Amino acid sequence: MVHYFENKHESDFYSFIQENSLEKKFKDEISFYYERIFWNDYGKSKIKHAQNLGRLRKVNSKSSQILLKSLDSYQRLQEKIAKFNKVKIEIKKKNPNPNDFIAKLGKRMNRLKSINEEANKIFEFGHGQVSVLVFDALTRVSKNLAAEVLSYEMPIPDKIFQKQFKAEMNKIASSMDQESEGFKRKSQDLIEKYELLITKREDSHLGHEVLEISDIRPKASEMAITFGLGK
Repeated sequence: MVHYFENKHESDFYSFIQENSLEKKFKDEISFYYERIFWNDYGKSKIKHAQNLGRLRKVNSKSSQILLKSLDSYQRLQEKIAKFNKVKIEIKKKNPNPNDFIAKLGKRMNRLKSINEEANKIFEFGHGQVSVLVFDALTRVSKNLAAEVLSYEMPIPDKIFQKQFKAEMNKIASSMDQESEGFKRKSQDLIEKYELLITKREDSHLGHEVLEISDIRPKASEMAITFGLGK
């Protein structure tokens, strides 16, 4: 079985497991390989994704149950973030109302707090790779909100007001950037503390912006445990 897996003889691998009823005899071992296949295929094909989930459900080991529950919660978190990203604050060009804007921005910040609270529930499952995906999502949504806040303009022809408004937007955006960086550090701390071998990590990578611009990262580094990176 290990030979089939390591040499990527996928059809023979699954046939060997089925023919010898290994899912029942060696549930934990089979689950280990099913999870590795799941993450190797993750994000590549919807069909394979569904097939891999089906196998994880069938083997029904303790680790696969944790993974499946974590993934379900992560999917709900992604849907919540997608809805959050769609709702931007509209400012009237004529007779804009600063108080109305501040009230709406306050609600938006509270919605972000709700997203963070839902993410904390996923961390409680204790699945390393899914937790890193959650940190990716939190890093991204905080960074995007910082850019969004900086983009707001209040068309009021008063220099004092404009100075105060921009100062307040800069303050909020800076706070969001700091929160985003905080998620990156937490992601790195989690990986180092538990010596996790992570295959999927993007926005919460400490060097994400540099890698995104230069595209210099070798494929092998996706599998690396980046101890001390950026410190």
